Amino acid sequence: MRLFISVCLVALLIGCAARLDTEAVPDHESIPDDRIGLSKVDVREIPDPDPVLDVNPDPGEGSPLPRAYQGAPPLVSHNASDYLPITADENLCLDCHMVEGEAEEGLPTPIPESHYTDLRNAPSVVGESVAGARYNCSACHVAPTGATPLVTSRFGE
Repeated sequence: MRLFISVCLVALLIGCAARLDTEAVPDHESIPDDRIGLSKVDVREIPDPDPVLDVNPDPGEGSPLPRAYQGAPPLVSHNASDYLPITADENLCLDCHMVEGEAEEGLPTPIPESHYTDLRNAPSVVGESVAGARYNCSACHVAPTGATPLVTSRFGE
């Protein structure tokens, strides 16, 4: 037992002595506070972000926007701020977009059949109302704002 304690103490002393030889990281290798986050300000400052502008036309005045990639949810081509938030009791998107038939120029885009399907519990059944997981439209469909992206997208490169 005494030998074990002695070996442990020697190992501890050697380990501590080895730490004395290490040099501190030079200042030129450290990252300044104002380069750590996305906002590029000192971590102690409270950033004042630019306001998000609603640059889209009123409903019925815009035309469909191109999708970011194949299979991407369509972008909302009109001002949507007056229709948010979507709550369990009120979804103003459904008032216009819950129409039957094919999409026609100048009319609201109909909600697709996939949104009436509960993919988790009954993937082969098309229901009469929008499935619960698809009820919150703004979870997938967004309106462009004209805001400068915080990070440049390299999607598709």
